[in-house]
Amino acid sequence: MTPKSRFSIHRFRNERASGVARRRGVSIVESMGRADSGAHYTCSISRKPPTRLSPVRSLPSEILGEIFAWTLPTVAEASDRTSFKFHHSPWNLTHVCSRWRAIAISTPSLWSLLVLPYEKYHYPMGAAETQVQRAQTLKIHFYGRNYEWSAYPQIQMLEYLIQHSPRWEEFSVHLTQHLHPSLAALSNRVPALRRVLLHWFEAFEDETEESTDALDFIQTAGSLVELNVLRKHHSISCSPPANRLTRYYVNAPWEAHQQLLSTNSTLVEAHVDVHPEESDWTVVVASIDMPQLRRLYVSHAELLAHLTAPSLEQITLELGAQETDVIPGILDKFFAASSKNIRRLGLRGAPGAHLTKKVLQRLPFLTELPSCLPRR
Repeated sequence: MTPKSRFSIHRFRNERASGVARRRGVSIVESMGRADSGAHYTCSISRKPPTRLSPVRSLPSEILGEIFAWTLPTVAEASDRTSFKFHHSPWNLTHVCSRWRAIAISTPSLWSLLVLPYEKYHYPMGAAETQVQRAQTLKIHFYGRNYEWSAYPQIQMLEYLIQHSPRWEEFSVHLTQHLHPSLAALSNRVPALRRVLLHWFEAFEDETEESTDALDFIQTAGSLVELNVLRKHHSISCSPPANRLTRYYVNAPWEAHQQLLSTNSTLVEAHVDVHPEESDWTVVVASIDMPQLRRLYVSHAELLAHLTAPSLEQITLELGAQETDVIPGILDKFFAASSKNIRRLGLRGAPGAHLTKKVLQRLPFLTELPSCLPRR
């Protein structure tokens, strides 16, 4: 291999995480597929002994498997699809030639991601069963649809996947009132689960009589490192195993956040979002020390009085209807007791020139002061 070739391969690998690289990977695989199938056809009609007419045929199986991985869709791309088609990756890789089929089927990582956007179409049960059979670990992204007539296929699919929940690594679900009760079966059945995202439909928000044990599986997820619980109008409390989490995004009463923060000193990123009417942050036993925290979001600046974070690098505040005049003083006290490494302070809302000037005057060590419009 020439130095130029080595450089090109190295550069392409460095770009792998970008969408450009992924699209380039798809194009390369399509070209390889045409070349490989063409070589196979030419050899089959020739009277001479078969020869490798395409360089693709000399690639080791491990390299082909790695190239195949570059063609997989992201979660966002898969959820944007409006129908299931076998010409999507990884299914299309099994229809080029027998060698490609064997490699694709025997590479479990190609089949791990299972995205089920029921708000757009019903994912075929047969395809899901095949994918589960070929995968080793599973990353489930389930987008429920809140319609009575479409409930049964969704429940049937979720209950089938729960049978294989010991192999789950990721579980993201948009919950409906029909899907919610099925989660109770997950308790003590998710030993490998590392990331969870629970998102409630707004139409389901007002349901007050819910199965309280539906979220018990979070308490038994011994490998959990990331927890996201999103509920716009009503918060919910959950208790993951202690000293496991590295990231959480939870909408909950302040008392629930106290428990999460005080029992997970391993946190690197925390999104502390509370409803004032459900919280009393004036009552706290002691300041909560977060020794490894690097990134912090708080919905109310007053919460900073109860936290210390010696390693903090970034902080974002939700301004809302708070008295912005008191924020510089709150930040002064927080920074005095916490990290001296903070360089980025984000203000979500409309800080105005007066607050911005005050912050810059009193916190001269900041290098970034981004702001954005309030959330709708």
